[in-house]
Amino acid sequence: MVHRNEEMTVHHTDMEACIEACLDCHRACLATTSHCLDQGGHHAEKAHITAPRPPTL
Repeated sequence: MVHRNEEMTVHHTDMEACIEACLDCHRACLATTSHCLDQGGHHAEKAHITAPRPPTL
C-alpha cells in the first residue's frame, strides 16, 4: 500500500528532476547562443539563432 506522503514525495522528486533537466537545457541553450554570437557572421544571424521547439511527448 502506498501512503499519501510517500506518493507526494515521489511526485516531488520527479518534479525536482524535471526542473533540473529544464535548467540544464536552458544553460546549454544560453551557452550555445553566446558561442554563436561570439563567432559572429552567419552564426549570429537571426535565422541561425532560433528558439528550439518544445519536444513532443
